[in-house]
Amino acid sequence: MDVPDHPADRCGCAAAGPPRLNADPGTRDKRLSVPSLLLSAPGFGGIVYGISQIGGGHGTEELDPEDAGASVDPVAVGVLLVGVVFLAAFVLLQLRLQKTESALLNLKPFTYTQYTRALLMMLLMMIALFGALILLPLFLQQVYGLTPCAQG
Repeated sequence: MDVPDHPADRCGCAAAGPPRLNADPGTRDKRLSVPSLLLSAPGFGGIVYGISQIGGGHGTEELDPEDAGASVDPVAVGVLLVGVVFLAAFVLLQLRLQKTESALLNLKPFTYTQYTRALLMMLLMMIALFGALILLPLFLQQVYGLTPCAQG
């Protein structure tokens, strides 16, 4: 959306905008689902932490150099699994709370198959894009022996 540059345009927007705003207070009378918060924080946090630690090779410093490349930090795997369990419990709780309209995360859009398929396709495209962005420079440096400046 374009922001008006001229002061007269800004005054016009300020005068014409408020009558068009929604006066509905939203979800002021609905309570926050504390169990949802208690399940989502370790769920998302555990998954992010576990993936970042597994991907970075952390926790393998005390191993022999020839064993360090093939092993993964067991704490990171444990945190990742705990995060997956908490996130699964969070999703199940949200599905149950959908019936009472008090869910923290609305999962109703996923009932439309076209929406769900489009999100899955976008996820696959982003995985392919970021995989290529990360692996292509490594390939050019390791296989072809190019310097970072030469590969562009």
